[in-house]
Amino acid sequence: MPNDEETTAFTHFVNRTRVPIRFAGIVTVLFRDESQPTRLAVIQLDTSDRPDVADLARVFRAEGVRRINHIPPRYGVERGRECMIITLAMTDPVSCQFSLVLPWASHQELFDVILNRGSFYLTTAEVDHRLLWNSIRVRVPTDELSEILRCWRIE
Repeated sequence: MPNDEETTAFTHFVNRTRVPIRFAGIVTVLFRDESQPTRLAVIQLDTSDRPDVADLARVFRAEGVRRINHIPPRYGVERGRECMIITLAMTDPVSCQFSLVLPWASHQELFDVILNRGSFYLTTAEVDHRLLWNSIRVRVPTDELSEILRCWRIE
């Protein structure tokens, strides 16, 4: 269990590296080899103040992702402020570190899709027919998320 000093340090880190979310929702995609549409969880970042993050979609397409450190999600459990905090750090082909905070209250259905698929797609580009080309898939541990969602639903 983190102590107050660790919690304070983490809060400052998230506040310093947080990138606003422009869109967080469900996008339906029909894959070529499937007859039924698939619901994907998508988070689009507002990178207007983060040029180091803004160019990620282009860099991923051109060079691929070689080194990405996905720190396991943390969850804010304070009643009325429940959220999932995702932090990503990359060192190759670009170097950047950022966090995003996804609130439970306004994205409950999205959390269900993340739980069902075990991941979400993160993009800095437009959410359009090139979504999978312009995004990275971020995996989320479903055992932990399932327990968290169960607690949030009870309260």
